[in-house]
Amino acid sequence: MMIDLELLEKGLSIDDQNYQFFVLFGIFDKLARSLINNMNGSNGYFGCLKCYIQGSNVSFKNGSHIIFRPESRILSRTHEEYLKDIDACNLSGTMIRGVKGETILSRLRFLRPTKSIVIDPMHTIFLGVVKDLFRYWFDSPVKE
Repeated sequence: MMIDLELLEKGLSIDDQNYQFFVLFGIFDKLARSLINNMNGSNGYFGCLKCYIQGSNVSFKNGSHIIFRPESRILSRTHEEYLKDIDACNLSGTMIRGVKGETILSRLRFLRPTKSIVIDPMHTIFLGVVKDLFRYWFDSPVKE
């Protein structure tokens, strides 16, 4: 089944002219990015679209968290490796390095999810690090 984005890539004929449209970049919030790319969420093993850091399970209070420790060498995920992981998922029926299988975006001609989809600043920065900094600055007992 062809999706609308693929039809736009083939082109629309208007007055004997063919017009083609291509998706070059994508901006999604953190939750939508994992759904659209058919990958683990950012809080799961291999949850990063851009690299292959697996993450570690760490006990915390009444549960656990997946944390990503800085490593001396981060192995970047290339578009070609991303497509190989999708093919391996389709053959095996299991998740491969965080990739769950094919997605609508993986069939587009010029979109390269590992390079063309930006990291969501709202959830990653503003609701993460900045939120903690404001709490530290304004809610700590020392008001200097």
